[in-house]
Amino acid sequence: MGAAALVTPDVCFAATARAPSFQAEAGQADVLFPTRLFPLDGFTATSSMLDTTIDLIKMLTGKFSIDRKRLYTTGQSGGCMMSIAMDIKYPELFAASFLVAGQWDPALVKPLARQKLWILVSQDDDKAWPEQNAITAALEKQGAQVSRAVWDGTWTPKEFEAAFEKIDAENNPINYVAFQKGTVIPEGQSAAGASGHRNTWRIAYTIEPIRAWIFRQRR
Repeated sequence: MGAAALVTPDVCFAATARAPSFQAEAGQADVLFPTRLFPLDGFTATSSMLDTTIDLIKMLTGKFSIDRKRLYTTGQSGGCMMSIAMDIKYPELFAASFLVAGQWDPALVKPLARQKLWILVSQDDDKAWPEQNAITAALEKQGAQVSRAVWDGTWTPKEFEAAFEKIDAENNPINYVAFQKGTVIPEGQSAAGASGHRNTWRIAYTIEPIRAWIFRQRR
């Protein structure tokens, strides 16, 4: 069996530090970090680099021993938006997506209703939190089965594991988790500006059972 491939269209160069943790969960993975896939007009259109990235994936899967049934995408903030955009335009490509602190036009997300998604946002995020509520509601209108939970961002790894097992037991293809308000911003740090937004992914990518869930999905 070929390696898994994880695409992270993230706008933050710091995200490259997370590659080893994802590789460890997958056993063997090829990780792509295209870092310039910005949305063009907020939540409805992207640059041509989205298709360029997809062309790169297709080239690599044709040239190397990569399991085409184990392609994944993740992103935070703008990277999440680009993952959503790829899922909309190429709904049969990825086995699962980890969508962190992003948003998109709910009127356009119908193709996501038949996909496997783990969505994570913070209630302290003034933009992504209400937008993801609207997105999941739109997906449910299309018949998607969505599991929901509110987690505490200050939990220990064991507490995250227990919470994961509870929502995973529902066995739904889409899982929507929100960090409880006031639990992602470190003590002493101002809650002003986008602090609730930025601190979401500080925690999100440390939750090991979510990574394991992503990598056990197959097309």
